[in-house]
Amino acid sequence: MQVYGQQVDSTRRGSISGIVRDSIHNYVLQLATLAVYRESDSTLIAYQLSNNFGAYNFNELPVDIPLKIVASYIGYRSVEQRFKIPTNTKKLLLPTLNLNKSEIILNDVIINAAPPPISMKGDTLEFNAEAFNLDRNAVAEDLLKKLPGVIIWADGAITINGKSVSSIIVNKKPFFGGDTKVAIQNLPKAAIDKIQVYQQNANPANPLDSITQINIELKKNKSIGAFGKLGGGYGSDKRYDMDVNLNVFTRKTQVAIIAANNNINKMTNNINTLLMNSTYKGTNDGGLGYQSDFNQKGINSSKAGGFTMQHDFIAVPDAYKKSRLQADYFINNVDNLTKLNTATIKAIGNDNSQLQQLSQDATFNNSNQHLNVRYEKLKNNISFFTTSQVNTNSNHEQNSQISGVYRIKELESTNQIENLQEKHNRQFLLESGLEHRDTKYGGGPHDFTIKNVLSYNNDDNSQFRRSIFRSLFDSSQNINFNRYHNNTDKRLNEQLYTSLGNFSKWLFGSGGFMSGFSITLQNMLQINKALHNNNVSDVDNTGKKINNPYLTANNDYLITNEQPALVINKNFSRGLSSRYVKNISINLVAEYQFYYQHNISSHYFQNFTRRYQHFVPAASIRYENIQLGKYQDTYFLSFSKSMNYPDLNQLASLVDSSDLYYIRYGNLSLKEADKRELSFSLKHHSFNNDKPLNYNIEVKAGIINNNFSDSIRIDNSGRSSYYEVNIDGFKYINFNGKIGRAFKFSNHQIQVYFTSGINVSSLPSYINNVKNWSDNINNTNTLGLYYSFSNYFDIQLQQKAFFFRTVQHGAGKDIFNSNIQSTEAGGSLNFNKLTIGSNISYNYTSATLSSSRNFTIWNMNVAYRLLRSNTLELKITAMDILRQNIGIINFGSNNTLTTGTVTTLKQYFLFGIAYYPRKFGWNNTKSNDKSIDQ
Repeated sequence: MQVYGQQVDSTRRGSISGIVRDSIHNYVLQLATLAVYRESDSTLIAYQLSNNFGAYNFNELPVDIPLKIVASYIGYRSVEQRFKIPTNTKKLLLPTLNLNKSEIILNDVIINAAPPPISMKGDTLEFNAEAFNLDRNAVAEDLLKKLPGVIIWADGAITINGKSVSSIIVNKKPFFGGDTKVAIQNLPKAAIDKIQVYQQNANPANPLDSITQINIELKKNKSIGAFGKLGGGYGSDKRYDMDVNLNVFTRKTQVAIIAANNNINKMTNNINTLLMNSTYKGTNDGGLGYQSDFNQKGINSSKAGGFTMQHDFIAVPDAYKKSRLQADYFINNVDNLTKLNTATIKAIGNDNSQLQQLSQDATFNNSNQHLNVRYEKLKNNISFFTTSQVNTNSNHEQNSQISGVYRIKELESTNQIENLQEKHNRQFLLESGLEHRDTKYGGGPHDFTIKNVLSYNNDDNSQFRRSIFRSLFDSSQNINFNRYHNNTDKRLNEQLYTSLGNFSKWLFGSGGFMSGFSITLQNMLQINKALHNNNVSDVDNTGKKINNPYLTANNDYLITNEQPALVINKNFSRGLSSRYVKNISINLVAEYQFYYQHNISSHYFQNFTRRYQHFVPAASIRYENIQLGKYQDTYFLSFSKSMNYPDLNQLASLVDSSDLYYIRYGNLSLKEADKRELSFSLKHHSFNNDKPLNYNIEVKAGIINNNFSDSIRIDNSGRSSYYEVNIDGFKYINFNGKIGRAFKFSNHQIQVYFTSGINVSSLPSYINNVKNWSDNINNTNTLGLYYSFSNYFDIQLQQKAFFFRTVQHGAGKDIFNSNIQSTEAGGSLNFNKLTIGSNISYNYTSATLSSSRNFTIWNMNVAYRLLRSNTLELKITAMDILRQNIGIINFGSNNTLTTGTVTTLKQYFLFGIAYYPRKFGWNNTKSNDKSIDQ
């Protein structure tokens, strides 16, 4: 492994080589740390570990410049050798670096007790934080950026030596929910002892599934601490933004309390979002990340808060022991005011189209609470967990809308609706699991997994709808509705998963070819019980409520789904030490599905019993090519068959005719849908430390026979009736890809990335009894460029493009197009105390039968940090400075396309103040390492 801290001109590159030995016993030292520094300012240029022969070789060093190399090894005194690479040969063989455990000073070699920048302990690579000099207010993120081979990408992802980092933990434990930003943007560099990098097996059943993990090891007297944020702001148009975040941790316990309140469209659905966006370091993207969402519909006022806690009964958990209790509570309340105007064009056959214009005013209030408690224990090869959840959700919505339907520019009908609705949901969930992994060879099957999920849901829904429908072609079709719904749903669901293996050694013995197979039996059993009680009444001309006997119904609905399977896996591996490793994994799943439905209803036509049996196999092959020190390629090919079964509403729905433009009917003749899918993926990770190139490609293609589709019938008043039918021939192919390359040299970093998603499908349906195919294509692309210079300046450029196109065949030849593009730029200029951030986006949208629109949103903020520790912040924010923001609606699906406008947040200015309390460690009179008290 070799890592470079900077790049130099290729014409000025040289190389050095040498050997590290034990001076007393005269044997080579493997995995000794070698670090090359610039002699003038001690800048770290490159580092590596000695190989199996104690040798090292640096290939890209500056020539004719005074340098020094430091060799270190655990239990030995570090030694330092000064040198200069000659310009003529550009090569230099250094004298043997002899390390000694005693206080011996060798000729021309100076003893240096400075800590080495890296070391290898077992399979763990350690970076010593003390070897990197940073600003006194630097945080872990600043340290990571200084580590050669570490790239923090613009989207927050982290790679080291080209490998993606799955998670960052602190003292071997998740840190306040496990989000990377919470750890690296809050923990001060001065509190960090080591950065440890190691591989962890993600799937014990498959040794190929390993992940890269980073552990931040704090100094012993910094294992307790507190940090947070107290902030608030007020501005024009009575805009406000407030947040409170207090976090405390000890060796075993972490507790966080957080709250936020704003009316500037900063939305969140969980406590982790609040935690990661109130860090001490903050964001340096000019606000491209967490800011007011100008694309959010309407004006939103949000109140959110909660707490999270974690207690580890074992202070230092590892891969063999863990005992952890976690709990979190989150409450969120959102008020929304929305006004929208839309136009929906629908292909209806014979090259005709229908246009529906809608105008709606709506107020909405949503409140939800979430409580989660989890305990997990690991001891050697046995793990256990149990999770309890309580979720509640309440929402109140009131809206009024006026719509009209046109055909060939002639108005056919109008519908005026007033709607008042309240929904309340309560969910209780209990999940537990027990897993045993055999660590012994031979004998019977000892690996087993048991997981059970039990959940209960209670939904109460009350609704009043007033509808006035007028037909301009047939007045006899005019109708008014004043309808009340009071519906209650109670659902009890249980899911039991069991797995037992490995049977191969028990069946075939411990030797021979067959013993290398993994043979496992598994079973999934799901039982869903639902009670649906619908009480519906209409108001007659006298204002009296009258029960609606058709829509009033009680249903007792039972589903059981059992899927036993035989899973066979075989791994093949070969390699050459220090050169390459190649692995092939083949996985076969022979699975059978037993599906049962039974419904008892107060309406005879909703009574039914159905039984299904299907063979649903799956197979996959994975090939992994690891060229050590160069790259890793992973290829994955899989095939699967699955079944989709019609539910109660698809089979025998109760038709509510008060929604006159969308009347849906069930079909008791529906059959199950048969889906076959083939997928392929390729992932490439470069181990180039300064110029890593990573890309991944995924392609999925499938066909669904007996697909659930619509048979649409449209009358002369523009009303649409939808009948559920089976149709063969639904086909799709989806492509997703991402490529990114980073260039890291000295204090500069450049990142280039491109993502693309293409979804192509052909969906058959019926329109007025004529078979029709909707050929759809969705394409989303993002091209980005990111540049940063140390912590002083960064800028990010992005070009985004979305395209939708649908072409009708059969019932007509209509073509609908939708196009959305945006050009974005954001960046920040950071001084010692002052940060100036800005972002701007140019937006363009167009669609069939709709005029194109464009607008520019320019935002800016200026923040100034006070106090020596930069813990007091004054901030001025200016959003939508040009006052051009427009809420645009533009989306399509199959034979429809919808465009329009909606109210959204516009220009505002806000002044804010925030305080970041911070204290890490405790006073220790025996140590020179003082606590960080800010």
